[in-house]
Amino acid sequence: MDISDIAVKEFVEVEADTRVAKVRSLFERENPKGIVVMDDGDCIGVIREKQLIQSHVEDDTKAGAIVRSSRSGGSPPNVRRYDDVREVSRVLVEGDVKIAPVYEGRTSGAS
Repeated sequence: MDISDIAVKEFVEVEADTRVAKVRSLFERENPKGIVVMDDGDCIGVIREKQLIQSHVEDDTKAGAIVRSSRSGGSPPNVRRYDDVREVSRVLVEGDVKIAPVYEGRTSGAS
């Protein structure tokens, strides 16, 4: 089974220059597994709520700064539409990631 068979097309995303205060409110209001951070149309990472809490950043910090500071911990895996579900699951578990953009050209969904 391909990951595209179970990927959802609805996900929460913000631009890299979005203030953390708005990111916090999105977690409270929509309760997503993670929030995809975009910069000029490209995904630069995913913020998880746990990551946000542990970052101890001020409300006026930009979302892109949180993603960039966590790069040492790894960005979400690069998942393609036809990747096997079991392999993607393994990669997500090993990377302690709950959400990853699924790419088909420049279009993405989230798994």
